[in-house]
Amino acid sequence: MYAVISYFRDSIDHIEYEKWENDLEELFSYFVLTSEQNYHYARMKLVGQAYWWWNDSHINDQCWFVLQDHLRTLYAPHFLYASEANYNEPNVEQEPKPEN
Repeated sequence: MYAVISYFRDSIDHIEYEKWENDLEELFSYFVLTSEQNYHYARMKLVGQAYWWWNDSHINDQCWFVLQDHLRTLYAPHFLYASEANYNEPNVEQEPKPEN
């Protein structure tokens, strides 16, 4: 099944990165893997410019979430701020004040 996930080369098109990341997350959801195992699999799927970026960046923390944050910074920075931008205060109704 792992061969189904495409390689990620490098792209200025954030939609291509988003699709690749979503495909990875879907695959990861089928298996009980550690973050380190997810990291190694995702790293194997980096080729071309994306691989060389990873190789040159010396990311020592072998955690999928750390690698994901670094990749998002480069290829989909809007992901990093989407949760903050779309955050709304909870709509909590106030209790009615008692009438005198």
